[in-house]
Amino acid sequence: MEFFLYTCPHCYAFDPTLEAWVHKLPADVSFRRVPVGVQAMQRLHQRMFYALDAIGALTPAVHSGIFNAIHRDGVEITDEAAAVALVGRLGADTARFKQALNADGVRNKIAQDQKLLE
Repeated sequence: MEFFLYTCPHCYAFDPTLEAWVHKLPADVSFRRVPVGVQAMQRLHQRMFYALDAIGALTPAVHSGIFNAIHRDGVEITDEAAAVALVGRLGADTARFKQALNADGVRNKIAQDQKLLE
């Protein structure tokens, strides 16, 4: 299990190494990423992560694309419109993403994550 923030420079730097390791895991080992959200922007990033997951668009390329947009390209994802624009550029279906962004399932996953952090 990895707890991460999309805005964390250390998480960004470590992600390629982690991704390579994840691809080498045996079939009987599971790995899970858990986005952390304390501030409002981080909570938006949590919702973005789980909404992408809900629509089947949270691929390694999209995950790293979010990191690259923030750290390499200077994109600020501070509101839903910015999140929608970014995931659209990364190839996700923006209509489905918008719907999932505020879905009960996404909120439930975030609530479960909060319990992990307590």
